[in-house]
Amino acid sequence: GYPGIITVQPYYEKVREYSDWENRDIWEYALDLRPDEVAQLVRHAYEIKPIRFDYYFLDENCSYRILGLLEVARPSLTLRELFQVHTTPVDTVRAIVSAGIVKKVEYRPSAATVLKRHIEQLTPHQKRLAKALVSQQTKLDDTALAVLPPSQRAKILEAAYEYMRYQSLDKKLPRQQIAKLSYQLLKARSQITEASSLKPPPRPATRPDQGHSPNRITLGAGFREHAAYGALEFRPSYHDLTDPWPGYQLGAQIKLLDAAVRYYENDRFQLEQLQVLDVTSLTPRNDFLKPVSWSVGLGARRKLMATGRPLVGYLEGGAGLAYPAFGGLAFALLNATMEIGDGLQNPADVGFGPRLGWLYRGLGGQGLVGFNALCFIAGSDYCNGKLWLQHTVNLGRDYALRFNLGRERSQGRYANEISLGLQRYF
Repeated sequence: GYPGIITVQPYYEKVREYSDWENRDIWEYALDLRPDEVAQLVRHAYEIKPIRFDYYFLDENCSYRILGLLEVARPSLTLRELFQVHTTPVDTVRAIVSAGIVKKVEYRPSAATVLKRHIEQLTPHQKRLAKALVSQQTKLDDTALAVLPPSQRAKILEAAYEYMRYQSLDKKLPRQQIAKLSYQLLKARSQITEASSLKPPPRPATRPDQGHSPNRITLGAGFREHAAYGALEFRPSYHDLTDPWPGYQLGAQIKLLDAAVRYYENDRFQLEQLQVLDVTSLTPRNDFLKPVSWSVGLGARRKLMATGRPLVGYLEGGAGLAYPAFGGLAFALLNATMEIGDGLQNPADVGFGPRLGWLYRGLGGQGLVGFNALCFIAGSDYCNGKLWLQHTVNLGRDYALRFNLGRERSQGRYANEISLGLQRYF
């Protein structure tokens, strides 16, 4: 349903839209194109500007169209041939880097990233003063601010200005509502000659195109309820919470068409799961930034029941909070789930319950300790729960070893599971 169209607008406006309004960190790849190639690209962009293309998320998306523009500018490039099945933006960037036409890469932190970095360098007292200045509970000539050394006042004023700027962008406040306070904060800062010790956000050590590839295949084995099994899993996109983290954001997950099959020692072959879509956004909160974390999922999975483990379809979603904790991220969501399937006691069950977890980095990789519980109140009347540990050891960019340990309960029945899998990203 999206219009696949070419739009023309000043570059700084697009940067502002992404960086300030949508709070996206930007990686900017400057291309080594000759002036005549740039002119040809521009001519072709205007030529196709009236055309509306079919837009598909998995293949003919915006990044795929950019490859087409580059091929017109330099016909010797054959970038689109690399993407016969599906296309992701990070893969198209990898293709451009591999083609040798990138001459420089710049990192542009978003307004939220700048603010987060600044407040990390403030003491609790300095944070309170910065917030009070923006809410105007504390005036610029207040004694609590005046008694501080000039360098500390400079830090507080700069952080207050960034916070006010972030709020104005996030809440889309009218310019006239913030202009006076903006001027006062900047004027007060300009009267302090000492330099602030606030440091800008550091450039991440790993660029997105240097992280693991989005396709993943896993070969593993395990035990469930004293029965051994072999497992094969394939996921065409993109990244989950415990995949190798370099180049990716902590707490962000997008999985599409993740399928897993198992073969048990009693000659039983079965589909374990098919996750059509699984998106999770865990964004940490602090004294200044108050985002809501959320998740949504659609697919089919095995479910522990009193009489077996039937395959059930599900649609679920949740919302909650996440906070930095012990070098990682702790979160709590309230989930709602609807399940359908022949193995259920009713045609459809609806349940609610908490999803708790702690994401961490260390021990050679990253992991997740989690607990899920669901109480079904529409269709059936019972609760189930699962406690698990998932840890991934990174073996270079495109290999990893994943360990899973879990225990679940449903309808008075318990089940334990342990597994180990080798993951290859390509």
